[in-house]
Amino acid sequence: MSEPPDNPAEPLVSIGMPVYNGEKTLAAAIDSILAQSYSNFVLFISDNCSTDATEAICSDYAARDRRIRYTRQATNIGGLNNFVFVLDQAQSAYFVWAAADDTRSPDYLEANVAFLESHPDFVAATSPTRFSDGDFDPMNMGDAPLLGTVEQRFFGFFTSWHANGRFYSLFRRQAIRDCIRPDEEFLGNDWLIVLRCLLRGKFHRDDRGWTVLGRSGASNSGNPFKRARNHWYERIFPFFVLSRGALFLGRSFSLQARVRLALILLRFNAMAVWSQLRLFARSYKVDLGRNGSKP
Repeated sequence: MSEPPDNPAEPLVSIGMPVYNGEKTLAAAIDSILAQSYSNFVLFISDNCSTDATEAICSDYAARDRRIRYTRQATNIGGLNNFVFVLDQAQSAYFVWAAADDTRSPDYLEANVAFLESHPDFVAATSPTRFSDGDFDPMNMGDAPLLGTVEQRFFGFFTSWHANGRFYSLFRRQAIRDCIRPDEEFLGNDWLIVLRCLLRGKFHRDDRGWTVLGRSGASNSGNPFKRARNHWYERIFPFFVLSRGALFLGRSFSLQARVRLALILLRFNAMAVWSQLRLFARSYKVDLGRNGSKP
C-alpha cells in the first residue's frame, strides 16, 4: 500500500504543472485535471515568470477551485528547476507531472492510483501515451511496462530509441523525489531519472485511460542536442552524462550485463550523433541519403 502523506491533511495525489508562456494550451490542460473521476488531489502550478496571459489564466482557475495552488516565480528559474519546484511542494503519497500542453482521460488518476495502491512492488504506473500528432505505441513512446529483475527492467528500458512517456507516470512521491537532482541539465536527464526509479521498483502500463503529450517541450523544438551540450566531448558522445550515470547505476550487475549495457549506450550515442548530422544537413540542405533513417 502507499506510504502515508507527510501531512495527513494532504490529498493522496499531488499533480505538478510547471508552465512558461502556456496561454494557448494551459486552460485545456487544467480542465483535463479538474475533470478527473478521482478527485482526491492537489494541483501545484508554478508559473516560471511568464510574459503572456498565463498568470491571469492560473489566477482565475485558482480562485474557482481550492485544489489549485498557484505560484508565480519572481524570475525564470529554468525548466528543470521549475519541475523540481512543483515536486518539492508535494507531500502526498503519489505524484505526477502534468505539462501545460498535456491532457489526460478522466479515468487516468482513478486507474493508476488503484493499481499502485494494490501493487507495492511497483514504483510507477501510467496509461497509454501518445503525442498530439502521434499514435499509442508503447515502444516508440517509451511507456511499455518494465517488469522482472532490475537488470531486466534496465534492458527493457533500452529496447529502442524512444520518447520518455514514463516520465509522466504517476509515481510514488518519495521514490521520484529521491531520483531527481536539481540543475542536472544534460541530454537524456529525464531518462536517467526513470532509470534511477527502476532500481526501486517496476513500471506499470494500465489498459485504462490515456495521456496526450503536447509538442511544445524542449525535446521537440529546435536542436535539443545543442541546447543540452555543456562540454566539447558531448559533440562526440551526446549521451555522455546519461551513459556515465546509467553505468554507475548498473555497477552491481554481472560482468556480462555491464558489457551489454555499455554496448547499448555506445549505440545510443552513435544514433544521437547521426541525428545531429541530420539536423545539420536539414539546416544547410545537405543530402545524407534518401530516407534519412536511423543507423
